[in-house]
Amino acid sequence: ESAMPPRSPPDRLAAAAYHEAGHAVMCRLMHLRVGAIRIGLDAAGGGETMHENPFRRKSASRAARGPTRLQVEKTVMLCLAGPMAQRKYEAPGGGRDDGGAFDLDTALGVAMRFFRSKRTADAYLAFARAWVAQKFDEPMVWAAVENLARALMRQRTISGRKAAAIVRGAVEDRAREAV
Repeated sequence: ESAMPPRSPPDRLAAAAYHEAGHAVMCRLMHLRVGAIRIGLDAAGGGETMHENPFRRKSASRAARGPTRLQVEKTVMLCLAGPMAQRKYEAPGGGRDDGGAFDLDTALGVAMRFFRSKRTADAYLAFARAWVAQKFDEPMVWAAVENLARALMRQRTISGRKAAAIVRGAVEDRAREAV
């Protein structure tokens, strides 16, 4: 007789779903392909969004010059999007992590390597947080996060193709409502 793995409480799964949906929707906004999204990977309800690498190189000469500002921007905003979507879903005082500390450390590390100044990296992160928050305040973008999070809570794993269709559908639905 094998023991069943512990199940995540629904609120933890919802937090993870919003977290991963935030990453996936930001991928779409940054024109990065999503491979798959999964939640409920452990007892804490964790998840992952597999996506195209923002630091992919097109040529050896570009690689020698190091990362571009656009690659840094995509990476930082992508890292911030998960924890910020989760926080928006939970409202003030949510307090869960679900990978947010790792994401925020990664964003800071990328910014530090690019700007080489803590002061400049912190200023850039403040700008990036404001931009991501502004995007999530846009009704069409937040509708995409919500629709994708709800689908993740039901299915636990979603392909990149299906995620793109859910995001497109949310945007089209909100556009029709606005008319």
